[in-house]
Amino acid sequence: MSNVSSSSHSFLERKKEAVFIEESKNACEMNSDELYRLGRSIYNGFHSRVADKKKGKELILRAANNGSVVAEGKCFHEGWDRERDIEKAVSCYRIAAEMGNACAQNLLGTCYSKGQGVQRDSKKAIEWYEKSALQDHCGAQCNLGNCLRDGEGVAADLEAAIKWYHKSIKQGNCFAMFNLAICYETGEGVPIDFKKAAEYYMQAAKQGNTDAQFNLAICYETGDGVERDFAKAVEYYKYATKNGDPRAMYNLAHCYDSGKGVACDPQAAASWYEKAAKLGHSGAQCNLGNCYRNGEGIEQDYNQAVFWYLKAAEQGNSDAQCNLAHCYNGGMGVEPDHRMAVKWYRNSAKLGHAGAQCMLGDCYRNGKGVERDYKQAIFWYRKSSNQGDFDSLWKLNTLTKILKNEPIVIGGHPKK
Repeated sequence: MSNVSSSSHSFLERKKEAVFIEESKNACEMNSDELYRLGRSIYNGFHSRVADKKKGKELILRAANNGSVVAEGKCFHEGWDRERDIEKAVSCYRIAAEMGNACAQNLLGTCYSKGQGVQRDSKKAIEWYEKSALQDHCGAQCNLGNCLRDGEGVAADLEAAIKWYHKSIKQGNCFAMFNLAICYETGEGVPIDFKKAAEYYMQAAKQGNTDAQFNLAICYETGDGVERDFAKAVEYYKYATKNGDPRAMYNLAHCYDSGKGVACDPQAAASWYEKAAKLGHSGAQCNLGNCYRNGEGIEQDYNQAVFWYLKAAEQGNSDAQCNLAHCYNGGMGVEPDHRMAVKWYRNSAKLGHAGAQCMLGDCYRNGKGVERDYKQAIFWYRKSSNQGDFDSLWKLNTLTKILKNEPIVIGGHPKK
């Protein structure tokens, strides 16, 4: 297995530790609200800091214990060292917000935006976001930009949204960096510019933003806005996996599966598929099922293959549904059950899976697990063949000729 350079990540870790040590010294001289603001910045990776949730939480708890009402509200909101109570959190936020605390105003706006502890009210959310944003609160500036972008509680105004994102970014808000990157990628409020999108993803990724790390990895994998570099893609997928992102785990598994950016390693691939599968990623669940079925990177186990196919199939993964149907059709890891095979082929076929459509056509043609119905067989063969499946195209032509009592030509000679 090749080792991807982790020098930039080591630098981030060293920077994180050095900044925290220096700020911890300053924290001794801070009042409780200042201590909360520092903890919040470290927790989220604001003001160009590298995010550190553990150390940020420690400072927020200290602030709450030292009498910060907004910190107390945050602790009730998250259930930190006290029972989670959203209504008490809102009460704390409101007290501090009405006293002009910008952090509390932003948090109260978020509660109104999401309907947490209060009835959802987008207009009230905007009111509190504006109060906070006008005090230069970078989180509120980002949230206000989101509302203007989406037309939530206010008329949509992409130009204004972009301006608020820029204000927030000037203070080092990684969420605003990520959102502006999305705008450049999709052309919302700005011309499409993949290079600028990648630049903003990079800025946010360096501050520990998991979504930015994931999207930047995709940029390196596809070559959008940056020079294509599979090793860099692997590097940023690995950063995102450290924050528990199942999408990054799944894509990293693919890299080990295919040998893109790392040496091909079936065991590592299976391991990452399993991690993502346990977090509910349906694609990883399906691929882990494949690993168990084929004994790739893991000991062959048909029962486990069926277990993971079912997990993914129940989430609507068409590949897993088709594979599960194969298992029922052939008695692999389960007792043969042609009716169950038809059920899962049908579910997969309805989602547009060409292989399942072809197999469902076979079931109708042969009366296997379902009453024989040539019209239905033709219907599903045609669906599959329209997607370019040559096997179903041949079966469609063959069945049509049989029904018309026409000879079937094989190798230039009619089949008698």
